[in-house]
Amino acid sequence: MPTGRFAVEGDFNPKSGAIEIKGVAWIDRPKNYGMVNLHGTLSGDGSAIDGKVEFPGCTSFHVAVEGAPHRSTAPKEGAKQGKAS
Repeated sequence: MPTGRFAVEGDFNPKSGAIEIKGVAWIDRPKNYGMVNLHGTLSGDGSAIDGKVEFPGCTSFHVAVEGAPHRSTAPKEGAKQGKAS
């Protein structure tokens, strides 16, 4: 699988835990790959982020502090999401 890198910018709403990360510019673009945007929610204890990958054919993501348990807070399919501000 090819590797690549792109710059991102984001917003975080500390009240709701909503996180929005947007691709901005390619640094090293592999052929036939696109940037993705991520919309997620920080877990209550701050150890993980679960959410949705905004790109055709993609689904969800989960990132966590190493050793933290996986407690998904990802939005359910068809659920409405608020926008981070």
